[in-house]
Amino acid sequence: MAVTIATAATAAVTMLALPASSWLWQAVVERSWLSLATAPLVLAGYVLLGRRRRAGWLCVIASQLGLLAIGLTSGQYGLLVVILLIAQAARNWRRWGQPAGAAA
Repeated sequence: MAVTIATAATAAVTMLALPASSWLWQAVVERSWLSLATAPLVLAGYVLLGRRRRAGWLCVIASQLGLLAIGLTSGQYGLLVVILLIAQAARNWRRWGQPAGAAA
């Protein structure tokens, strides 16, 4: 516990010594670039699903794959639960059938 508090205090002092733009880059962008990159897929997926468009499920699957990549590369194995969400989204994508206007 004491090591964690000392480490947190050292990190806080280090962050305070950095310029604001450098702190933002190191604390936010470098650590969560993949989350930031997949955020538009989440938004697009839910917009498309709200419009009952089948392609929305593909956006949801892609965004969940991004979370899976984060979990595997950073040792956050709790994020493996997204495998269940990917399976459900794939099942829903298949269930919704062919897109409107597609040849059978």
